[in-house]
Amino acid sequence: MATLSCQTSRAVSGFYYYGEGGEQPKFKIGQSVNYTSGRFGFAGSARGIYKITQLLPSEGDDFQYKIKSAAEPHERLVKESQLTPA
Repeated sequence: MATLSCQTSRAVSGFYYYGEGGEQPKFKIGQSVNYTSGRFGFAGSARGIYKITQLLPSEGDDFQYKIKSAAEPHERLVKESQLTPA
């Protein structure tokens, strides 16, 4: 299991998460991303552009995010490997 360190920023309220080797997340809050789900990248109706709403601690080697689509009333919890820049 990866060790997680967390640092607080004075310039921006909130936390920045770093992976075991000091890796930083690829995406920032408010950034638009494409979401793909499942083993083969099929997301069905979930496919589309989402915005990052929250950065969460990593799960293993993969950072986690909450994302939101304007077309859906709920947020999704996804792994970084399921996202690409929009």
